Amino acid sequence: MPALRLAGATALALVATACGGVTESEGSYAHLTRDAAVQQAMNGLSSVVNDQESGLYGHRLRFASARHAVDATGREVWLVRVSDRTAGQTLCVHVWLSVTPVGTSPHTDVGTCRVAPQPPPADTETTGPRQA
Repeated sequence: MPALRLAGATALALVATACGGVTESEGSYAHLTRDAAVQQAMNGLSSVVNDQESGLYGHRLRFASARHAVDATGREVWLVRVSDRTAGQTLCVHVWLSVTPVGTSPHTDVGTCRVAPQPPPADTETTGPRQA
């Protein structure tokens, strides 16, 4: 699924400023507290789930986890994982807040989490060599 970009012209702007946009000295990461980042991610996904043009329209989503991360550009972001119970996959939402002299701007990138390939099971005495 291609990444979906959600930006400040939506309800996310209200969430970030009203619900925890803070300075780095106040115990935040990427200019957001953990709770504000989760709130921003879930609100952004809510708008996508309710958009009939979206590939996630009508999907049932559930918050899974949130942790500090660095995106491909080197920017500090919150990585919020959300289980898509309809599609049986996990969405990764990168959340950050840009701070400028004129205010703040929330950002949310949504995509499918990449799953690391699992090594094949090891041979054991009970299973013997794997058959190709």
